[in-house]
Amino acid sequence: MISEEEILRLKETISPVELAQKHGLILKRSGSEWVGHCPFHNEKTPSFYVRELGSSKPPFHCFGCGWAGDVIKFERERSGLSFVEACERLGAKNDQAYPNPRKLAQMRREARERTREAEEEEEAKKAKKRASWPEFDLGSDDEIVALAELRGIHPSGPWLARRASVLRFTYWKGHRAWIIGDSRRTIAQARRLDGGPWPNGSKAWTLPGSKLKPIGLVRSPHPVILTEGGPDMLAAWAWLRQRGALFDESGKVALQVVCMLGSSSRLDCYAEWLKGREVTIFVHNDKNKAGEKAAQAWANEALKAGAAGVKAIQPQEVGADFNDLTK
Repeated sequence: MISEEEILRLKETISPVELAQKHGLILKRSGSEWVGHCPFHNEKTPSFYVRELGSSKPPFHCFGCGWAGDVIKFERERSGLSFVEACERLGAKNDQAYPNPRKLAQMRREARERTREAEEEEEAKKAKKRASWPEFDLGSDDEIVALAELRGIHPSGPWLARRASVLRFTYWKGHRAWIIGDSRRTIAQARRLDGGPWPNGSKAWTLPGSKLKPIGLVRSPHPVILTEGGPDMLAAWAWLRQRGALFDESGKVALQVVCMLGSSSRLDCYAEWLKGREVTIFVHNDKNKAGEKAAQAWANEALKAGAAGVKAIQPQEVGADFNDLTK
């Protein structure tokens, strides 16, 4: 048998990056993580993330198919081995002795402490980056109209988003930009108000230090409209407002519009906020199926957390999103 001490030792000492590379994965550095093509499903765009030892996130996580696990699970499924065989291949010693409860408890405390320290260190780095963000402002009424024209939607969309404190404006990299983010300035994504790309060629720029999480989601019994991108969020506000579906008879908001800010984002701990609620997901119909896979992952998270029901709406045209439909 493999003792719990040995199992914990493997998870704490074997480098996920080195293990992945031993199995032939070609990884490229992406910030503090590594990314490559997922070995568990066919994909054109790399979405398999590998983290260094000490990370507070799962060692392996594919944002395409949703596979996640530690070094033992990775070795087991890549090599077709049993749990014990995978542990032995990774260097575990067969230990028939009864595990020492005190030693095991100490190892677990030390592991939790390392994880806590890693989380605090990572958050401190992100907070330092967020402190360098420019000031955000409400924008003028003319800019609200300009943004509505840019996205091809009714001005009620950006106006309501601004009132909900998820839309702001600023100057970023020398350009006037509109921001989708939270009121606490922990996550923000900038797009140019003139519709042009950023110097790095991207349409959207997630500001450094952002903590990826659902934008606009709060604890409430109201049904949720889940969108992938900032433009879709504005379009959803406008679409619902024009159809009288956004407010109840007393004038209070009866629906919640939420933005995931990209197909790689996940609900994670916020999924529990969807318990007992109806969820509608507006899906990006990307050529590479990234939007469809993301929507499936969000649906699984919501249902696992106890959502009352989940349905998805996807444009028939390839490459279209919800904002395209409202246009």
